[in-house]
Amino acid sequence: MSDLRYISSFLSALVVIPGKALDLRVGHGRPTTWQGLLRVQWLRVGPGLILAAFGLIPGLIGGAALAADERSMLDRFQYNGDILYRGYYLWRDLPMANNPTTSGQARREQSWADYQLCQAFPSQCSSISQTPNKESEDYSTIRFRLNMAFRPSPYADILYAIEVGHLTFGRESSTSGPGSGGRGSGRVNIETRELLLNLHNQSRVLNGDLGVFNFSTPSGIVIASSGAGGRIRYDWQSLRSTIEAIYVHAVDQSHIDGDSNGFSDTNFADNKLGLLEWKFSTPRYLKGSVYGVASADDDPAKSDPVESSQELSRMYWGGLFVTGKWQSLSLMLHGIGNWGSFSRPLASDPVVAKILADPNDPMNGFFSTAVKAPARKKYHLNAGAFQSALRIQLSDFVYVEFLAAAASGRIPGDTELDGSSIDFRSDQFRTAGSSFSYMEIALDDSGGYSIFAGGQLTGVIARGLQLNWQLNPELALELAWFDLNAVQTPVIHTNSKYMLFTDTNEISNDLGTEWNARLSWKVFQDFRINARLGWFNADKGYKALNDVAYGDDIYEFALYLKQTF
Repeated sequence: MSDLRYISSFLSALVVIPGKALDLRVGHGRPTTWQGLLRVQWLRVGPGLILAAFGLIPGLIGGAALAADERSMLDRFQYNGDILYRGYYLWRDLPMANNPTTSGQARREQSWADYQLCQAFPSQCSSISQTPNKESEDYSTIRFRLNMAFRPSPYADILYAIEVGHLTFGRESSTSGPGSGGRGSGRVNIETRELLLNLHNQSRVLNGDLGVFNFSTPSGIVIASSGAGGRIRYDWQSLRSTIEAIYVHAVDQSHIDGDSNGFSDTNFADNKLGLLEWKFSTPRYLKGSVYGVASADDDPAKSDPVESSQELSRMYWGGLFVTGKWQSLSLMLHGIGNWGSFSRPLASDPVVAKILADPNDPMNGFFSTAVKAPARKKYHLNAGAFQSALRIQLSDFVYVEFLAAAASGRIPGDTELDGSSIDFRSDQFRTAGSSFSYMEIALDDSGGYSIFAGGQLTGVIARGLQLNWQLNPELALELAWFDLNAVQTPVIHTNSKYMLFTDTNEISNDLGTEWNARLSWKVFQDFRINARLGWFNADKGYKALNDVAYGDDIYEFALYLKQTF
């Protein structure tokens, strides 16, 4: 646009130039003195040059102003984003506590008696019944993310992130809820992931955010989610550190799918959560953070007789995350403490519930009369979790890591020795919304199969060895082996299949082993392809915990294609 203005101005000036074009000869072609020549030529072209100059001025001014406006708009608006496609292939012959299925109904496991009958008399069984039931499925998901930043002034930014998806195809057939693909009466698959007003000083040392934003603790063991609230961040440059304080009133838990049926269990949890974190990088070989999290989910309205089954709680977490590097060695240590209290209806207390369930107990009549809503009992919590990694750099392209992670308590799905719920244990590690992806299947929150939903580490000890090899600047290979054990030996006195049909009384903490392989290909600067493979082989502890009569393996293959812009 500015170039057109220059050209039009110059052409309009040439049109009004009187006389001939600029000529260095006068009269009959005889040259004159240079002073006379200039005088004559000035009389011929001078007025035209003046007009041409005045014609160019508006173009110059307008073009410069327009270019300045364009630069200003570019400075005041920025965007980026990505599109992610994921293709899954899943296979298993091992029953799971939570069965992801294609039909939305719990998969019918073939009984042990049917299996043994088919093994003994194969001609009497159909081909489908001759082996234990297997599950195999494949499906795809795709999502689009767009991040936009508007900068109306030197002291304020408006940040907005919109996400379309994940749209799931080839799995759920329902018409509503997450994962439906938005068909029929399904929800619109457009979601606001971030929307906030960012206020800051000119040097951006002090920042304040108001709105909906993402936040997490290191590794996502305590929480990794989004919420609505406020955040303040101060960059303490002299100490090479950052202090961040967050207050969130509503925490997004739509990603939690505890029963693995493809639907979120809750959407926004209306509880108050605070996070205070100090990130440091001094001395230079040491980096880390000290953080504290507080969660208050104790709305008195939940304790009325109508909702007397709701738990009220105040939970606290404190953590130290440190990484250090010395020559070819790198070490990461992460310790977490979990304290707090929670209250539940008195009728759900294990001791009281046992009395109420036994009509012959002499105290049954008293408790049946005395224990009424909203009578509650308070319990206290004192638990912890730990994570570590030791990296050894073998060469410029290869390194190995020794990994470990654990949390106190009993594994979800286990019971106490007397058959009561493990939720009342004082050492049962809790999270505010875990999203811990440690491996592909057992402890994972990235999609596909997941034995411990959300990467819930409670009651689990995970140890592993990982090899990373940079094959070339664009291609990287990662191989990993993990061994999983239970902190507490699973209680199996209520087991009806594993102990009966496998003819063993052996009790084990061994849950199983998992092998992972990942291949990452950087096709272009902004386009990547990742292939991931996971294989979980169950051991006696897993089979006893889930009362498994047969089956051993779970397989998962995932292909990721991601284009950023």
